[in-house]
This record gives sequence, structure tokens and C-alpha cells, in this order.
Amino acid sequence: MPSSAELWRRHIRAYLLVLAVFTLALWTELLLNRTVGRFTFVAFAPAVAIAAWAGGSVPALLAVGLSVAASDYLLLGPGQFFRFDSAAETAALAAFAGGWIAVAMLAGAAARRIEGEADARRAAERAALQAHRLAQTTAALGQVRTSADAIEAVKKYFSSKIPRAVAMYLL
Repeated sequence: MPSSAELWRRHIRAYLLVLAVFTLALWTELLLNRTVGRFTFVAFAPAVAIAAWAGGSVPALLAVGLSVAASDYLLLGPGQFFRFDSAAETAALAAFAGGWIAVAMLAGAAARRIEGEADARRAAERAALQAHRLAQTTAALGQVRTSADAIEAVKKYFSSKIPRAVAMYLL
């Protein structure tokens, strides 16, 4: 399992990526709005998808929220929050938000499942390594005929666990 510092760094990287991708998407949407003359969600959709892929559900939900707020305030009704000129604008914004919230939730569930599988894999690898060491020690002790052989078998076992200098000191 990753350390808390590593988790903290991973979350910070995910949120910084969300802000960077959102900023690029907003710039692209403003540029498209200026050149095409109408608003599309063409740049915000990949920004939310990248946020979901990189960080899971919470960063993706942040990207959806930022995208909806920026779309409403800067593109649909410039300078106004939640004042729409037509029902089509309302429906488009609601469909964008609803669809990408669903994607964010699914991405979060997938990320949690993948992380759980990785944790289980790491635990299984540790258990297999321990079982292998135990089998080696059992095999070595099974061939012991004298006390000197027993000491050698114990030294062999502990040499894989602790540094040689400490093992030699203890024996």
C-alpha cells in the first residue's frame, strides 16, 4: 500500500493536472466560440475524461463543475450565472453535466477496483515470497545432521532478512 506522503503527492498531481487541462480546454472553448460563433462542449469533454482517467471521480467531478460554471458564466450567458437564453442551452448544459458526472462516477469506481486489485497483488507477492523463504528454511533444516549444520541453515535464513554484519554478530 502506498505511503500517505505518496498518496498526497498523487492527489496534488491529479488536481494540478485537472486545473491545467481545464485551463487549456477553457482557452480552446473561448477561441472556438469567437471563431465559430456558437458554443460547443468539444474541448471540455476531453478535459473531464483526462481528469477521470488521471485522478478518479473527485478530480473528474471538479472538472465537470469548473466546466459547467465556466460554460454558463463565460459562454452561454456572459456575465450571468444560470440565466439561459433558450431551453436548448439549458438542456445542453444539463446533458453535458449529467453525462460527465456519470462518467466521473464510473471512472472512480474503476480506479478504486484497480487500486484494490493492485493491493491484493502486492499482498499475494509478499505472501508468496514469505512462503518461498519458509520452504527454503524447512528444506535446509530437514537436511541438518549436526548442530553446525543447523547454525549454517539459520545463518542462511537470516542472511536474506537482515544484513550480514548483524547476522554474524548474532551468531
